[in-house]
Amino acid sequence: MKKLAFTIGDFDCINQDHLHLIKEMRKVVMPDNEVVVVLMDDYASFVNTKKFPIQDFDRRANNLRFFIKDIRGCYSESPEATFAAVLQHARQHELSPVFVAYDDNKEFKGRGFLRENKVPIRFIKKSYAKA
Repeated sequence: MKKLAFTIGDFDCINQDHLHLIKEMRKVVMPDNEVVVVLMDDYASFVNTKKFPIQDFDRRANNLRFFIKDIRGCYSESPEATFAAVLQHARQHELSPVFVAYDDNKEFKGRGFLRENKVPIRFIKKSYAKA
């Protein structure tokens, strides 16, 4: 069965950590390469990180479009509704979903929802070769 990897974040001022995460997500789903980013809006980002992003939502989404085709906005402090939409997309296209996150973010919002829906969660390390 083909896979779909997805994650959540604010992806503010895209940096090496963001690019590494996207690269690792693609490895998880190779060769199918179906990747989705749940992008937190400014309010959701503030609630979850206690700071507003430097870039507004539209700028962050436009920057992500260079790397990801499927970007889903999360307009609530709880990502459950957006996760449900991603899971519905996966079912409709017969994709096996897997959530990918860094291992320093094991208590992310929505984790309980993913567990209830039996979505595998893969944690990755932030270690990578710096250029």
